[in-house]
Amino acid sequence: MRRLLVLLLATAAALAGAAEKDRPEVKVFSDQEKDSELPTVELVSSQDVQRREKADIEEISRAVKLLDRVFRRSKGKSGQCGVVAELDDQQTPMSWANASHIMPQPHQCHRRLSTNCTLSFRQMRCPSECPFMSPDLHFPCMFSCRAAHRCSGSNVDTPFPDKDYLLCSSCSVVGCKYCTAQAHCAECHEGFTLQGGRCVFALTSGGWASMVMAVLVLLILLVILLAICYCCVGSKNENWQFNQRSIEAGRRHRRLSKVHRWDLFGKTPRRRYPLSVPTSSENILGMGLGLFYNGIRFIFVVAVLTLFASWIVSDSIGLRYVLQSSETSSSEKLLQALQQTEAKEAMIPAVLVSPMMTCEDTTPAVIAEQLQTYAATRAKVLGVLYMVLFSYSLYFVHSQKIFARSFDKESTSMCDFCVLLQGLPPECTDEVELKRWAEKMLKQSKIESQVEGVSICYDFGGDQQQKKDVYDMLERFCSATEIELKVKGGMLGEDDHLDAMKETLEKLKKQVSEDRSKALAWFDGEKKLKGTGQAFLILTKSSGKDAIMSTYAAKDSIFMYESQKIEVSVVNSEPPDVFWENLAVSEGTIRLNEWIALGKVLLMFVGINVLVFGFNRFVLMPYLAAGSSAGGPITMLNGIIMAIINGQLGGQIYGSAYGVGYHRKDRADIWLFYVNFFITLCNTMFNLALTIYAVQATDPEVAQAGVSAFLSTLSSVAVGLESEIGYKLYLMLIPGQFFVSPLMGYLTGCIVQYVQVTLVAKIIYVWKCLPDPLLKLLKLLLPWAPDNLKEYDRRSAEMGFRAGQIGLPWDYSNLILNPLLVFFTFFFVSMNSWTESAGLVAWAVFFFGYSRFMHLRVQSVGFYSTHKLDWNVWIVWGAALSTVATCAVAWEFRSGAVLKGAPLWQKWAILFATYAAGCFLWVGCLVIQHPGSMEKGPDARDGDFLNCKKDWIFSWFNCNPVFTVKCLHYLPKLLQDSEVAQAASAILDKATCWGHPIACGDDPNEVRYYSPGKEYLHFSPEKQKKIQELDLHDWLEFESYLETLAHVADLCRRNRGHIKPEELYQQMDLLKIDFNAVKI
Repeated sequence: MRRLLVLLLATAAALAGAAEKDRPEVKVFSDQEKDSELPTVELVSSQDVQRREKADIEEISRAVKLLDRVFRRSKGKSGQCGVVAELDDQQTPMSWANASHIMPQPHQCHRRLSTNCTLSFRQMRCPSECPFMSPDLHFPCMFSCRAAHRCSGSNVDTPFPDKDYLLCSSCSVVGCKYCTAQAHCAECHEGFTLQGGRCVFALTSGGWASMVMAVLVLLILLVILLAICYCCVGSKNENWQFNQRSIEAGRRHRRLSKVHRWDLFGKTPRRRYPLSVPTSSENILGMGLGLFYNGIRFIFVVAVLTLFASWIVSDSIGLRYVLQSSETSSSEKLLQALQQTEAKEAMIPAVLVSPMMTCEDTTPAVIAEQLQTYAATRAKVLGVLYMVLFSYSLYFVHSQKIFARSFDKESTSMCDFCVLLQGLPPECTDEVELKRWAEKMLKQSKIESQVEGVSICYDFGGDQQQKKDVYDMLERFCSATEIELKVKGGMLGEDDHLDAMKETLEKLKKQVSEDRSKALAWFDGEKKLKGTGQAFLILTKSSGKDAIMSTYAAKDSIFMYESQKIEVSVVNSEPPDVFWENLAVSEGTIRLNEWIALGKVLLMFVGINVLVFGFNRFVLMPYLAAGSSAGGPITMLNGIIMAIINGQLGGQIYGSAYGVGYHRKDRADIWLFYVNFFITLCNTMFNLALTIYAVQATDPEVAQAGVSAFLSTLSSVAVGLESEIGYKLYLMLIPGQFFVSPLMGYLTGCIVQYVQVTLVAKIIYVWKCLPDPLLKLLKLLLPWAPDNLKEYDRRSAEMGFRAGQIGLPWDYSNLILNPLLVFFTFFFVSMNSWTESAGLVAWAVFFFGYSRFMHLRVQSVGFYSTHKLDWNVWIVWGAALSTVATCAVAWEFRSGAVLKGAPLWQKWAILFATYAAGCFLWVGCLVIQHPGSMEKGPDARDGDFLNCKKDWIFSWFNCNPVFTVKCLHYLPKLLQDSEVAQAASAILDKATCWGHPIACGDDPNEVRYYSPGKEYLHFSPEKQKKIQELDLHDWLEFESYLETLAHVADLCRRNRGHIKPEELYQQMDLLKIDFNAVKI
């Protein structure tokens, strides 16, 4: 651009000296030289775009000034052109009227005028009442004549009336409404105060924001300096070795809690899934994962169809020809239009081909006719697109139903061996007795199926202390088991402090023994736990479940307990998806808790938005109205505060879903999806509205028409501003919403969170490099922190370091929100619609790979064993789909074909009715096509319970917390008290002696409790070493790189900067890619 500007300067100088020269030399550019002058394309931020736009405005001013010098040599003679139309801003909506005079008149001051001049506005002259000329921002053939103090009326970026050239130009003073010089302001915009020719933002005029920011920075520096001083004097936590081992255990748990393929009896007990694993056929975490990736493929096809439709109407009438494009600034157009050639007269060395060359043929009437054709074409194409997308969406929903049934039929999981019994007496808590009763009932009904056992649902969640005691017992037992397995497997070396670990083990065993006395009272005596009236009946074969359900459907009375009919229902969820502590919560209580939780979330959301509105109203909007953007300390403070508040809101949403009292995880996921989608949609739409306001603020006079401009017959009145809105929305979506947002989520939610937990845990529990009051304050940043500053126990470390669970409710929100945003941009005139659709195609491809990476290498295990979340997601798809139908109706209004003279409220009413009808139509068709409830059919092959347990490790026994505690503490006493059982235990295992399976792993005599990330506890001591030998590092995991850097830094500290090559190579080997790794 700079070289082109030099070219313009040289040409203008040649024109200025044409009278002294007969015929100047003419330089002819070759094609290669022209190509070399083309500007390069770079990715820029919004602030860079604003700075570039301001620079473009300055270049426009310079170019027009040079043209002014040229046309002043015409001895005052004006060309045979002038004003052809004027904008009547007194009507609603505003409209164009033919001009009665060829030159601007006094009564036309501050009105938009249209010209047919094809070279320069200098072919006309503004009246003395408003002598300053202000070209239109978007249409090169439109302008207005302005008084000095109203130069910023049609463009807030040109508040300076340049008296030398009678041109409204830019001003370097931010927030200025009227400049008397380029660096001196006479009047500021609202929200700014005038101080010595400069505009100072009123809220920060006292400098308090800078002072607060400086104080915060100073405090942080003092804390860092104090921490360094503590470390220099050798400060250490008294239990630093124990705490360091807990941190290492937490890191190890983080890796093991990710998705792995565990195999109890295979040669390789633990393997990683490759990112290319087929989720449609491989049962990794349930059918929900396969349904989700089918959804991404569906969005890809939707994006391709949308791209084709938007490409058809992208510029069907040559809109780019008459409208200034935001992709190419008007200054670039003016400079690129400069051509050198020979003219008829020797005194003129060049001919200027101006962007106004189309003005003779692009009058407001012609543009209006073209725009109405454009609107009619857009309405038809969007209408066809809606019908195509609606039909394809119904086909997709039908295919999802078929996929769910086929997936359930082909894969075998724990729910295939189980039915739920409801209506049992609360006192029925004897598993052996209940198993015998079930076998008797099945025999009476002539169902030849063997019962593996029963998993009784205990009522223990109502007492919060009792619930805490149950899970604390299990955590202590798991910790003791882990250390014991390490000792037996010989995996404790010198660095593991064998003596300290044995001491910890003895301490844990003592605590487990103390737990036994408390637990015995739960299964015998007055404080005996009662059941919820429910029990899971587990069959040895999957065909047994199918036989029970088919017989129950025919007889409706298979099970009778003490003359009471027992209801039987299918179980769709896997054992880890059952909230065992909530099984006693009634459905009415759940409904009430849902409303209470929703009220809390909405109250917090409204409170946050009140703060956001205050900041936007008093800080952001004044800057936007002044044609600038907010920045500085106050914006940084707002960012810090909002990050903390939004983090709290996310925690509130997640905690509310799991505090409602749902019996199954799938219902909590559905609640999470709806609430998260609603809040995300509101926040995104608010940002879109703010972007629209920012664009409208640049042209206050046109913006006065408000939203009526978007439903009036399409004309050139506001189409330029509207196209700028479309461009800004495009910049907001690409790359921000589509690509930057998920990558920032990975950075802040994973990498930063891991670094934060590591540093805070070490600062408090290892280095202790701050005073206790500051450590207590810092402990607020440590998730799952214990209530003391001395010991960092293993459970706290494991829960604190654990990665976020695979969150399909959040991932699904993107599948609805991003297409909806692209469809929303179709309301506006934009030459970027096809680019946004192409961005949606690219995002679908990117999001598919990104999700695979996050699910299989970053996040921790989360099971999605039902189709219910997916079904609810595609109900909400109607919100995006109906947006296309509403856009089609809106463009019918704008084409003038429908309700041309109708009041605005009627059009809005029809739009809302169209949107609501579209949503109801979609929901009705979806429910008919794919009902929410789906019966489980028989499996393709008869599965075996023990084989299934080998594949999944978890079962209906070792996932039941109270039953595990019963097997751990009560069963030994029961077998000891029974003489027969005591004699039989010498030759038989515990399960055979008791007459019922216990909660166990691969050894049926050893009690084990299933917890995601602790699957290795279910393996024998001999296999523990093989699990440990398998590489925990993966080159796709950021933890590998951070831990390697930390270890190298520790080696430097120990050896005072000297590292042995073999030690460094050993660390580097952990990061190499193993292409020969075992594939699944």
